[in-house]
Amino acid sequence: TESNVGENIKIVGKIKDLRPIVTRGGKKMAFANISYLGSQLGITFFNNVWENIPSLKEGDFVITTVEVQENTNKEYGDINLICKNINILDCISTEETYFLDISNL
Repeated sequence: TESNVGENIKIVGKIKDLRPIVTRGGKKMAFANISYLGSQLGITFFNNVWENIPSLKEGDFVITTVEVQENTNKEYGDINLICKNINILDCISTEETYFLDISNL
């Protein structure tokens, strides 16, 4: 939320709409949405994080630390979430129930 601008917060959610890109400078990064508490939040993975998570894919459950930044382009919402750290969670799905293994965190 806007009240968290400047803070690092942890989010647990499901990765959706993962869009890897290559910048003009040749660096790899990605954008995604993360499903969190019934909302879709946009998250940016800069090169220093993206290169360390090659196995991340849509549908993965993750726990991530993000920095909340104010979005200067309000067309895309009030805040930007910049991924600082991410862990892919092991999970077993049975219809709409998910069991997450967080024992290794």
